Amino acid sequence: MFSAYTQALRDRDLPEEDIWLLNKIIPNLLFDLRSAGEAFEDMKQMGLSVASPLGEVKTKAPNSDFHKIEPPVAARQAEVARDYLKRAARIDELNGHPPGSDGPMATAFKRYNGDRVLVFVVGAFAEMSEDVSRICGTIAHDLARTYVSYYNCDAKRTKGMYRQRIQKVWGHTAHRGWACGALGQGPHMRGATFWGGLQRRNQVKVYPPGHTQSSARQGRPVQLGAGWAASGAPAA
Repeated sequence: MFSAYTQALRDRDLPEEDIWLLNKIIPNLLFDLRSAGEAFEDMKQMGLSVASPLGEVKTKAPNSDFHKIEPPVAARQAEVARDYLKRAARIDELNGHPPGSDGPMATAFKRYNGDRVLVFVVGAFAEMSEDVSRICGTIAHDLARTYVSYYNCDAKRTKGMYRQRIQKVWGHTAHRGWACGALGQGPHMRGATFWGGLQRRNQVKVYPPGHTQSSARQGRPVQLGAGWAASGAPAA
């Protein structure tokens, strides 16, 4: 993705920390949200600042940060976002760009993200960072938009239903992941492995309460932008 700015550096005799930097500049996720969040009925347009943001998945294990006033997942989200901008600036410096302004690498990086990478942090008690809430809202918005185009349902209530069910299954997935980790059954909560699990668990049929399942259109995956198919979680 950024090889035009990093490839030449790999042939140089760089310090170990800068070699590590080259391998840590590409986040876990690239979203395609070009058609996500469009306005419908009485719902306003929503979405993220750019059409193709990059995202990173992190976990926050229990430590002394949980005794601070600021939520640990919020602090972790801000820290990771800052680190990515610092890495991009450092790569520009290694390529000879003077510090203090955006070089080619930082400019290319911000083309995907605007001001920062989206950071999805899952805490030790299944609490999640604000960026998780933002992407959840975008998913629920598009699922509701598709559903009410076929059925006479209230848009706000339908979106709220989808959001609640998505949050429920994501929360359950987080709790199960931490439980498996505590029992020594593998790294179920690490990065893309955890996020992939969330996506797989969300590709199921969802219907508003009390609605029949007679239509062949019901339960089909919904396209989010041009590349993400997902739906909410069934009630337990």
